[in-house]
Formats: sequence, structure tokens, C-alpha cells
Amino acid sequence: MISNDAVKHAILALAGSYVLDYVQKKELQERTNQHYRQASQLISTALQKPKTHGVAESDGIVSAILLLLVDDVSKITFFPVVFLIFFF
Repeated sequence: MISNDAVKHAILALAGSYVLDYVQKKELQERTNQHYRQASQLISTALQKPKTHGVAESDGIVSAILLLLVDDVSKITFFPVVFLIFFF
């Protein structure tokens, strides 16, 4: 299922970004970015399908979006953009 895979990749991206705050490794950064891109692509694919627009069908996609949002907010450089999008 696309939403389960999106959540999995979003969690891995969030965990990787947390670890990168303490350990700077190029390989880890590349894998973290790969998981982030994969989660974003899976979310985009799922949102194009009308089936995932239903209330009961969208839980996984909403979870993945929120995980990526938390990942972006945890990075100082992205905070002002996210703040402006969701609060204005």
C-alpha cells in the first residue's frame, strides 16, 4: 500500500535528520535525503488517486505529510517558510 510505504520513508527521513544533528556522515545524509524524496513522491502519487481522498483512506497519507512537516520544522532553515504557509 502506498500510504504505508510513504509513512515508512517519512519516519526514516525524520530519524535520519535527527541523527544527522549529532553525526555528520555523507552516506547517512544521502540515504536520509533519498527517504525524504521517496516519501514525497509516494505522497504525490497517492494524492493523484481519487480513492485516497476519502476520510478512511487518507490516514496514512496525512501521517506521512505530518512526519515530513515535523522533519522540515526541525530544520531551522525551513521554519519560516512552514510558519508562513500554515499560519497566514
